[in-house]
Amino acid sequence: MILATKRGDNDIIEALLSSGRCDASKQNKYGHTALHDAAKSGRMDLLAMMVFHGANKDIQDRWKSTPLMYATLHGHSNCVALLVQSECSVNLTNMGGRTALHTAAQNGHANIVGLLLQANADVDVRDSENDTPVLLAGRYQHYAIVKYENVWFSLEFACNYRVPTAYWNLST
Repeated sequence: MILATKRGDNDIIEALLSSGRCDASKQNKYGHTALHDAAKSGRMDLLAMMVFHGANKDIQDRWKSTPLMYATLHGHSNCVALLVQSECSVNLTNMGGRTALHTAAQNGHANIVGLLLQANADVDVRDSENDTPVLLAGRYQHYAIVKYENVWFSLEFACNYRVPTAYWNLST
């Protein structure tokens, strides 16, 4: 299944899933599944097929990363939207204590930040280095992320990172 996903062979994947002889949640030695690979490569068609056939959307690999985290890391907002709509857990943490929201904020994926916040992602969660998502956005100078946060986070962000007041989002 993982090899077919890497090759993008939709027909084989559909046949395997439809036959019931293959489990899309089967993990390799690193804990990766076909779902992880589909999310990482932005293959929404394969992701949708596996979710439809009951793949575990919240499965964590060796590093406790989920398919949502991989889709977020690589900026695949369509895959993130599909996973969120299929009610995956948006607040799971990886080994570093980071959620998908941390990853989206650090990498400047404002559209994904918006999707995660609409799905009630926890904005207060701190990773193993005591960073919140908004603090990571500030560290990596992704000022547009602030517009998705509330006033308190905007002020915290602006004070900690000396952001020009033009970027402050005080209208919320």
